[in-house]
Amino acid sequence: LCHHHHHSHSRNHHHRHHHHHHHQLPVTTDGQFLFSRCKDPSELWLPLLEKAYAKLHGCYECLMQGSVPLVMQDLTAGAPQIIKFTEPDVDFRIKNGVLWREMDALLHGGSLLTVQLREEGKKAGKEGASNKMGLLTPHAYTVLELREFDLKRMGLERFREEWTLRLVKLRNPWGKGDFTGPWGPKSELWRGKYELIAKECHFRDFETGSFWMPANDFFTKFNTLNVCRIFKTPDPWRALRFQDAWRKTVPDAAGVISPKELELDNAMGPPDRKNPSAWLKNPQFLVFVKEKTPCLMVLSQKDSRVIGGAQAAIRTKGGAVLDQFGKYDKEIGFAVARAAVVREKGSRMKKSDFFAIARFRRDRDVSTPYTLQLSPKDSPYVIFAMTSDPGMVGGFALNLYVKADVFVRGGERIEVLEHEHDDSDDDVDAFDHEAVEGMEEAVAGNPDSLPGASGRSGAGKDGEGVSSASDQPAGAGPGAGDSDLYKALFTICTELGQKLDTEQKRGLAKALGL
Repeated sequence: LCHHHHHSHSRNHHHRHHHHHHHQLPVTTDGQFLFSRCKDPSELWLPLLEKAYAKLHGCYECLMQGSVPLVMQDLTAGAPQIIKFTEPDVDFRIKNGVLWREMDALLHGGSLLTVQLREEGKKAGKEGASNKMGLLTPHAYTVLELREFDLKRMGLERFREEWTLRLVKLRNPWGKGDFTGPWGPKSELWRGKYELIAKECHFRDFETGSFWMPANDFFTKFNTLNVCRIFKTPDPWRALRFQDAWRKTVPDAAGVISPKELELDNAMGPPDRKNPSAWLKNPQFLVFVKEKTPCLMVLSQKDSRVIGGAQAAIRTKGGAVLDQFGKYDKEIGFAVARAAVVREKGSRMKKSDFFAIARFRRDRDVSTPYTLQLSPKDSPYVIFAMTSDPGMVGGFALNLYVKADVFVRGGERIEVLEHEHDDSDDDVDAFDHEAVEGMEEAVAGNPDSLPGASGRSGAGKDGEGVSSASDQPAGAGPGAGDSDLYKALFTICTELGQKLDTEQKRGLAKALGL
């Protein structure tokens, strides 16, 4: 409905309208809105929304540093997913058609998809414009529609030796940068022998602002698919959010760090050959699952663009926005594993031992390139939040989007049984008992009320928090004594858990000694 105009004005022109009052919108000398405007001039919602967003970031100029996926996420509260076509597991899902079906399902579910050719590393700038078939880097194109045709059934000729034709429709708001290859706006394929396809796709050769292209060109000419997952209400999906931080102790004036303080260090970076067990001290989250559920996990660091007006004024002095604005000094990522595997293998874990890995990215958000399927038989899972190098400090948030109830314990360390005295087969982790899980449900989503790494981290070195299968009745937790009492508490917690507010949950947790 709206035309987006990002004018490249001269500096003076830009700043003449820059210092305006809080209740005014910047306009050009002839009375046109300077930035976004609605097609209907009597509608003001778009410039007002844009102004509010600009104020959040400090100024209009700051919005130029934004990226389409971040803006979509900010304005819709959707969950971000970045899918790199070049990653081996993604490439496999492109070849077997799984990603195509996932994209189709996402579009039908109301999610927003944009695609880009992001220039990265050594490859940047190598590909000439001729190879890109008219597409612009790193412009974001919106995916509007996917269509699949059985050419044989339609009585048409094969296209590129294939009977199945898959086409993608993209929106291009820039007015230039349309696809110049087959099935593009100027392509002869729409006329003549494939006229039936043109009819099915409602193709108009005079239409501007959108174009079609074949799926295999789509997957080779672009390399990054940005998904903004929209969870509609009422919707079975629910979001859980947790905060934590990577910490590193700084020596005191005398250059001393006490061993107790050193214990709190958790900015350990990825697995490293020199220090193979250090990465296990990264911030951890235990995820308990009672019934199968899809799960999207997103790790986020602080948005480097949200700085507030006063700082923005300093940053944009003389019209120069500081380089660091909208950039990140930390590459963040995470790994997911089954707790049982972590306990058994610890520092000897290989890449193949992990359940899922979200690769390091210098971005606000990282996620796995697909939705994970969690199941009770593999529960609990452990999520390790990491930075690409040890010693990188700062806060982060972990968001989990699930369809069934899960319980998360944040910032808890799982003790690793070293292989020499590994008797994990004889031990039953206290967390595996349904009763304990039930009690923990009562404080779900409220990590503040849980003790930190307080020795209740599963199979402790001295066996604390561990009940061996032989000497306690099934269903009993540590020190529970009478399993009937535990069942009663379990019932109270699961029934009451949903009805209590945060304060009451804290009180209940305290009373139960959790």
